[in-house]
Amino acid sequence: MAIREAVIDRVIDFWRALDRRDYATILSLVAEDCVWQREVLVSGRAAIGEALSKRPAGLMTRHQITNLRVKSDGDGCSVAFLITTFGVVRSGEEDSPPDCGGPALVADGEMRFSIDGETILITAIGAEIVFLAPQK
Repeated sequence: MAIREAVIDRVIDFWRALDRRDYATILSLVAEDCVWQREVLVSGRAAIGEALSKRPAGLMTRHQITNLRVKSDGDGCSVAFLITTFGVVRSGEEDSPPDCGGPALVADGEMRFSIDGETILITAIGAEIVFLAPQK
């Protein structure tokens, strides 16, 4: 049960860090050779860091992760989940919470992990979009 809880914590920690623009935490969670399927495939910790640094400064996101399912396989495991993404680009002058107009997308997500003793790292991140909101 300890591994299951640890990988679920890492899934949650990853998306919370992304929403808070805490890229150092994200980079500490991913393996050196991690691959992340975003709009394009991003391969490696350094490339992930570079991609994150290019996110728009005013982009505010929240990722809601639900329906987590852990599956063990050999020397690692994977976590499947449902991800609902909310986002808006702010100008930086707003004082009140922005209207994001509802979810931007809903996707079936998956993270794969390597496990070596106490070290658990994300080796792959992917998602298949199920619903996509119209562009504003």
